[in-house]
Amino acid sequence: PDDPVTPTETSGAKVSVVTDDGFNSFHIYAFPVMKEHGIRGTHFIHTDWVDKRGWNEGPDNHMDSTRLKELANEGHELGSHAKEHPPSGVFADYSNSELEDQLSGSKARLEGFGFDVEGFAPPGGSFDDDVVEITKQHYSYLRTIEQGINLPGYDVFRLKCYRVDNNTTLEQLDAWVKEAADKNGWVVLLYHRFSDDPEKLQDPAMTFVSPSDFDKQMSYLADSGATVEPMGEILEVWSPSEVKEPSDPGNGNGSGRRSLPPPETIDDTGGSASSGSDGCSAGGDATSGAALLL
Repeated sequence: PDDPVTPTETSGAKVSVVTDDGFNSFHIYAFPVMKEHGIRGTHFIHTDWVDKRGWNEGPDNHMDSTRLKELANEGHELGSHAKEHPPSGVFADYSNSELEDQLSGSKARLEGFGFDVEGFAPPGGSFDDDVVEITKQHYSYLRTIEQGINLPGYDVFRLKCYRVDNNTTLEQLDAWVKEAADKNGWVVLLYHRFSDDPEKLQDPAMTFVSPSDFDKQMSYLADSGATVEPMGEILEVWSPSEVKEPSDPGNGNGSGRRSLPPPETIDDTGGSASSGSDGCSAGGDATSGAALLL
């Protein structure tokens, strides 16, 4: 295990904790940890896998609509990861009509559950100019898997992230957050799956994170003084060119996170949700991204 890292010089950083695919293992292992530390995140969901018979039980399957509503009711943001992973494995290989169906159809499905949906993350990180242009018609931002910090002048349709896996140390996390603080930047931390099974944690794909490591990482963020919020809420107060001062810059507990009203509750029949996802709609075109992750 890593030795504890004492957060220093990180109060100016902006951080978002995000997941892709909507695995049940997040709800089982990670959701309670985030709740304990007062951290809310953004989750990009494959909508064809929601409430699909045989696909919503066990940690390696996917969250159903009841679990997604639970996240939204706790203030988490729900975004689209398209309807499904493409058969070819390369999302940008879809025709424009297929892309339109994937992007508009997945958003409509999530909105049908009562969620406000502003963000899109292409499966596998695969995108090109056509994906970006169609995304602009339906969403306020696009998150890629390009590694790095989002700095002033960022493109909301090519937002970067850092992948977190079972090899990520607290020292590395501390370095990313300090870099964001030093450069007035925003670090997006991308997770996929969680497990306490040692065999899974050694998976060559390295997409698993242990609950104990995740707890240490969330504890670090909660104590860091950084602003830790869902992506949509960061975009509400931070334009591509400058930082907008929030009306309530702190909640008095030294965490640096803003006090926000409680999210509007979603019931099982639908209704409205406040997932903090009113993002900015600006920025230039992105070109292409490699398909590195599931």
